Amino acid sequence: MAMQSVRSGSKMAACEKSVLKDDAPSENKRLADESDTYRVVAAASFALVVLVIGIPLWWKTTEVHRVQLPYDEIHSLDQLQINIPVRVTIVVFDNTVDVSQLSSVKLRLQTEIAGSVFESNFGVTFQFDVRSPFEEESLIVTSSSNINEIDNKLHETNVLSDIGSIKVVVFPIQSSLLSGEEFLLGRHRIFYTTMQKELHFTCQRIVSFVKEIVNSNSLQRIYDTIKGQNKGAVLPDKTSMRKLPSSFEVDVTFTLILTEAALVNLDWNIERAVHNYLDPFRERLKKVVNLNIKSQVFFLTYLDISPHYNSERKHYVLGFDRLPHIVNPIESKLGSYVSNNPNLNFVVYVPPEHHSPLSIYNEEGMPSDYNAFLIPRWGGFYVHNIDRKDLSVGNATIDVEFVMGVFLAQLRLLLGIPNRTPGNAVVMNGSDGINFNHWELDNENREIGRAHV
Repeated sequence: MAMQSVRSGSKMAACEKSVLKDDAPSENKRLADESDTYRVVAAASFALVVLVIGIPLWWKTTEVHRVQLPYDEIHSLDQLQINIPVRVTIVVFDNTVDVSQLSSVKLRLQTEIAGSVFESNFGVTFQFDVRSPFEEESLIVTSSSNINEIDNKLHETNVLSDIGSIKVVVFPIQSSLLSGEEFLLGRHRIFYTTMQKELHFTCQRIVSFVKEIVNSNSLQRIYDTIKGQNKGAVLPDKTSMRKLPSSFEVDVTFTLILTEAALVNLDWNIERAVHNYLDPFRERLKKVVNLNIKSQVFFLTYLDISPHYNSERKHYVLGFDRLPHIVNPIESKLGSYVSNNPNLNFVVYVPPEHHSPLSIYNEEGMPSDYNAFLIPRWGGFYVHNIDRKDLSVGNATIDVEFVMGVFLAQLRLLLGIPNRTPGNAVVMNGSDGINFNHWELDNENREIGRAHV
């Protein structure tokens, strides 16, 4: 019995082991199947994230942002009417003109003025206001001894000094303040004239003067040139071709060129000239453009010129056809390498002894009045002949006041502020061509506004 129980136990153990051996492959297969399922699920999840989130996110973050332009609105800008309003205040100091006549004067002025009609989508609209003088203004006129005093006091009242506006003071026909002149230009924004026998003659005179002082025709022509509306029928005027492109900051460089070692001790007091002449000019202009002033001296620098000697006039002649080639050898040295601002160069050239005295000739083959010439959008060039006797005793100097006067006149032209005196108008005593008047500054502001439209 004992032997049978042991045998049966051994058989049962062997059976259990056999069962365990048979179950092991199936368990491994199940685990392997589950592992494959997880891998498939993980791969599918990754692919789903890439397709649903990754690719759209990549596409959105790397796409080029393209804004739809309003082409219709852009095309409509070409038909936009550009209007420059100019307010004209006319003060009549004539007791023979009553209030009812003042109204008729305003109506007649508005009827006769042509600048309010748009041409080529551009126009200058004049808004007239005709009135009698205020009590303070009447007191100024009656208590002042001359027109200069009247001009200063009327400007100080600020009643007739609005920026961009024009004021016309009309005195009685028998008034002697204007000394018989048709129009007198004040130093600020006030202009003076006298009443005519016929009222409509006075209106015609004022209309003609106002249009010319604002230079509305020139503004129209410049605008058409920029827009290309003249189609080559009308050439650009000299003012726009000569003027430096509008900029809020301009570098101005004064250069002295000395060709000989003997000229090293030549007195060149440009700092005093800038302080006395250019600083007042720059101060009044600072609201329009800021001028950065620099100066330099070139020693032993020669120009590629071959002037011929005029035995009759006893000087060397630099012909008009040679002028464009003068600045080429030195232009690379004159340029500004530390600024992005446009640069204007003003050069003073002291010729060597074997070319002295040197005279610049104009287009007519005659000596230039100031021995200088202007290069559009570049600057000015002045030839200064020194007295060799003064050089030998150490007293040679450059007349910087005269030189600065020449360069300031050229600077006005290059900045688009020409000396423009309308018709029969006369500039008031004390108004010079260097420190330009307020009404000239207003015209410059209008042209800058036109250029930036």
